[in-house]
Amino acid sequence: MIPDIFNFDDQLTEEELLIKKTTQDYCQSTLMPRILEANRN
Repeated sequence: MIPDIFNFDDQLTEEELLIKKTTQDYCQSTLMPRILEANRN
């Protein structure tokens, strides 16, 4: 994970942090494999 050098996470509410985590998880599990596969071919 990328470090939070601007301390941005501390400015988010619990709900916003949950949305951020859910989005990151989706991107890593669904989008990243497709991106890797597309770049291999």
